[in-house]
Order: sequence, then structure tokens, then C-alpha cells
Amino acid sequence: MQKILPQGIQRFLGISKILSKEEIEEDIVNSSSVKHAIGVLRDRTAGSMKPPVNDLHGWRSRAMSDISPDQIHVVYRFMFISILSLGMSSVCVFVGSATIFFALANLASPWTHSSNFPPGPGWSATAACFVLAYFFILRRAEFYSRAMRVPFSMASAKQDDVKRGDADCAKASSRPTIYLAGGMRSNWQDRVISELPMFSFFDPRTHGLKDPDAYTHWDLEAVRKSDWVLAFLEETNPGGFSLALEMGFARALSKRMILVDEKSARNEEASRRLAMLHSIADYCPSTIDEAIVILSLIGRDTDVHNG
Repeated sequence: MQKILPQGIQRFLGISKILSKEEIEEDIVNSSSVKHAIGVLRDRTAGSMKPPVNDLHGWRSRAMSDISPDQIHVVYRFMFISILSLGMSSVCVFVGSATIFFALANLASPWTHSSNFPPGPGWSATAACFVLAYFFILRRAEFYSRAMRVPFSMASAKQDDVKRGDADCAKASSRPTIYLAGGMRSNWQDRVISELPMFSFFDPRTHGLKDPDAYTHWDLEAVRKSDWVLAFLEETNPGGFSLALEMGFARALSKRMILVDEKSARNEEASRRLAMLHSIADYCPSTIDEAIVILSLIGRDTDVHNG
């Protein structure tokens, strides 16, 4: 596809950056999340085995060696979709270009006077070919970028999880661990942590990750390592989609859950839509104060049994 369109046309159409692998890779290697991941990998790699800092493919291979087989399969799927999309876009451009060529040849031919070629909806179909080609170009760029970025996100999240979670894991060996799911603007987590010293906590505010792949991996791994999930769906939360994902994941792992749902208490439609979250939670107190009381009682019982 990149060879079909001249560079001047690519720049004019504003699609140079989504056609050029070099420009996509340059944006990736200069992104803060990938730089962070490369820095982490450099610290863990022996001196003679370190590729240059800007060697995206070298560091990507190093990152791929750090992640699990199921994660590698995700990367391969992204690359397959990218290659398939590139092929589809090339086919669309070829069909559209061939149609225009034959139309112009037909108009220039001395043996025909037809001015309606391609016949009927032919010109609309030709335009549709180029629209589809542009869609597949965007899809190719998106999934190629994902295939190149995701190994760094996964490797970085894995190492950050080790660094930031060592202390929490040590505490979790003697104390139950709670994952705090919910909004990050009202700082309700600070109150929960201060009033429940008998627990250790995984607080998503602490990881500082900006890349969606990285922080999603961190959050779900924290849910996996927790004994409890405290989900606080505040009234100001615009949707609670991430909270629902975390609760569903926790349910699949048979984690204990407490859901405080302010939205349903004030909105009948929200109550209907969020009914499934209530059904999978172990406790559904109406306020965060009640949730703290429930957890304090659970924590005391745990201390008694441990003692």
C-alpha cells in the first residue's frame, strides 16, 4: 500500500504517518511509556547484551521474552490483524485505481462514445473502494502500533508490579488485602486506608501508569492478588465501566466483594443497569461508612483467628 501512493500524495492526504512503518515506530520509541519500559529493561539486561536505546525491535524482542505465552498470543493477533488490514487496503486501492484507469481508457477510446463508464453505480462503488481503503489503512496503523507497544506495556507493568507490590505482598502474607476500585478524584481511598489499619491495600492511584494496556494489566493483577475488592461507585462517576470490569474479573476469581453504589440509590434507570453488580457482591452497603464498619468487623475476626 505504501508503494502504491507516492510520498507527495501521502503528505497531501495527511496519511504519511499511518502508512509509514518508520514514522509509526519513531512515534512509539519516543513515547514516554515505551521509554520507561526500555529503561526498566536496560536495568535488567547485562551490559554486553543491551541494544541501542532507539532500537525498537531489539528492545521489543527483549520485552517479548519477559511476558507469558498467552500475552504473546495477543501480540501475534494484533500483528495478524495489521497485516490483514494492509492487504485489504491494497486490494481496495487496486480495484478503485483499475476502475478509474479503465474508465479513462474507455473515454479516450475512438471506438466508444460512452460517457457513463463504469455503468450505473460504478463511480459510487469506486469511491467506496477508496473510503474502505482509508479505513483499512487506519486499522492497519492502529493494530501495528498495538503490536509494537503492547510487549513494552506488559513487561513494564510486570516489573512495576514487582517493585511497587513487594511491600504489599509482604503485608498480605499476614494481613488480608483489599483492592480499592472506584473514582480517583474524591480521595475516598485515603479515609478507608487510614481507618482500616488491619488490612493492606492495592490502590490504583499509586502506580502512575498512563498507558491503558499497562494500567489495565496492573489493576487486574492487583485484583488477582487481593482477598477483597471494595468497589465504590460514586454518584459523580460518569459510568463505572472500569469498576464493572474489575468486579467481573474478581467474581471470576471468586474474590469477596463489597459494593457501595450511590448511583442506584438516586437513579432508577441506573439501579436497573447495575443490578448485576449487586448480585455478585457479597455486601451492598448504602454508604462508604457502612462499608468501613463491615470491613473493620471482618478485620477483627481475622486478627482473632490469626492470634
